[in-house]
Amino acid sequence: MSNKMKYSVHIYLRNKRYYISPRSSTTTGLGIENGPITILEDDVSNEIFGKSVIDSTAFCKKNIPHPTNSAEWSQGMKEYLKMLKMRSYKAFVTGAELIAFYEKADETIRVLPWVNGGATGPTRGFTANYEKERILSAGFSAAELGEAIRKMFQDMVSKGD
Repeated sequence: MSNKMKYSVHIYLRNKRYYISPRSSTTTGLGIENGPITILEDDVSNEIFGKSVIDSTAFCKKNIPHPTNSAEWSQGMKEYLKMLKMRSYKAFVTGAELIAFYEKADETIRVLPWVNGGATGPTRGFTANYEKERILSAGFSAAELGEAIRKMFQDMVSKGD
């Protein structure tokens, strides 16, 4: 999460579960996911899904300490994997889809799909697909947010984005 954002939440879809992960920015401006993570089954109502995403924004912080060495990075990853209930990040991202929900400094609220380049190789990691980004209307409800994110995931899976 950069300092140009008020908050940022990553929502992953993996094996029919949503993983809602708030992001915080470190003292260097690097965005990291540091929890808590909410895990929901994919058949949850749009209302509960959207409310869970909105509620997670309360955990987005700025200027948290930046990890300074490999031991701190390793410990952070262990804690993150524990929250995900996974043994490895590679296993988690394999087959996962990702959408970011965020508010920019200009107060526009957006949902942004990311393309999964896989866990290994030259295209590994997630890349933002700004061509498919949506700006949400002011005053959206939790149910409308849940529906918008769910539809974006459906479009990603059906079109192979």
